Amino acid sequence: MAKFPWYYSEKNHTAWAETRKKGKWHFVIFNGVIGWGLPMFLVMACAPVYFGFPYRAEPTGYYWVWQPLLWIATGFFYGFGLWRTSEKWFLKYEPTSP
Repeated sequence: MAKFPWYYSEKNHTAWAETRKKGKWHFVIFNGVIGWGLPMFLVMACAPVYFGFPYRAEPTGYYWVWQPLLWIATGFFYGFGLWRTSEKWFLKYEPTSP
């Protein structure tokens, strides 16, 4: 069994083994786009329009087109980057079978 460092425990390794069974694109969509991109859209695009927080935004048609596209794209890249990083750590400590 591999010796795990303090920043990547055996518990994390086992959890990632289960997560990766669902596949890369499931992870990217659910954890990146929906899990990160959607909340960021609500906070960064909707809150300024409806609550004036952290600043007041005047929405236009263009605003409501590019803001969702922006946060879908950033959520996608966030999820994809998180997948790649997690895979890197997983494969580094995954025992290889002969």
